[in-house]
Amino acid sequence: MANDESRIEGMDELIARLDDLSLVQSKNILARSLRQGGLLIAEEAEHQAPTRTGRLAANIVVAVQDQTASQAVARIGPAKSVFYGKFPEFGTAHQTSNPWMRPAYEAKITEALAVIAYDLERFILKAVKKK
Repeated sequence: MANDESRIEGMDELIARLDDLSLVQSKNILARSLRQGGLLIAEEAEHQAPTRTGRLAANIVVAVQDQTASQAVARIGPAKSVFYGKFPEFGTAHQTSNPWMRPAYEAKITEALAVIAYDLERFILKAVKKK
C-alpha cells in the first residue's frame, strides 16, 4: 500500500502538553489514541475484505510503531498470516486488482482523525490534571 501520512492540524497546544508529561505517559497516550482511530479503519477493512473464507477479514490488525514521545505510525492491514490480502488489493499477473484496504481507509480516515484528536485531548488533559 502507498505510504500515506495523515496528520492532525491545530494540535500544537496538545503536543506541547505531551512534552510536559513523562516519556512513558506520552507514548501510552499517543499509542492508545492512534489505536482507537486505527480500529475504525480496521473495522471498515473487515467489511470490505474479500470473503472467500472469512480468514482475511478476521485477521486485520492495528499496530503502532516508530514511536517517540510526540509522534508514531499506525499500520493497519492484514496480519502476516494472511499475506495474500495484498493480491486482491494490488492485483497480480493473473488477477486484476480489487482494492479493499484503500477504500476502507478513504471511507474512515476523517472519522479516525477526529477520534484520535478527541482521545489525545482527553488523555492529555486527564494526565496533566493528575500532575
